[in-house]
Amino acid sequence: MPRFTRSRHGAFVTDRGVQFRLWAPHATTVTLSLEAPDRELPLTPGDDGWFTRHVNGLQAGARYRYRLDGGPPLPDPASRYQPDGVHGPSEVIDPSAYTWQDDG
Repeated sequence: MPRFTRSRHGAFVTDRGVQFRLWAPHATTVTLSLEAPDRELPLTPGDDGWFTRHVNGLQAGARYRYRLDGGPPLPDPASRYQPDGVHGPSEVIDPSAYTWQDDG
């Protein structure tokens, strides 16, 4: 189960890996393209255009993109971090790992 889930879509770090959720109601297939290790994994279609996949062992810092219907790799529209700009790969971030420096 994700530790931090205010949004219904995006990449969420879990106790076992990372859960990916993408809303793509017009897509027939969605593939998760991981940079390291370099591999592509199909997402499972669900209700109302949602596609999901849990990747065991993946951690914050992993970079990824999505391919819709075999098209070019695209960044996650719900990404929390785009280290190489808006057209580059998205990076998994774990918001619960941040240590606050104040009590407010």
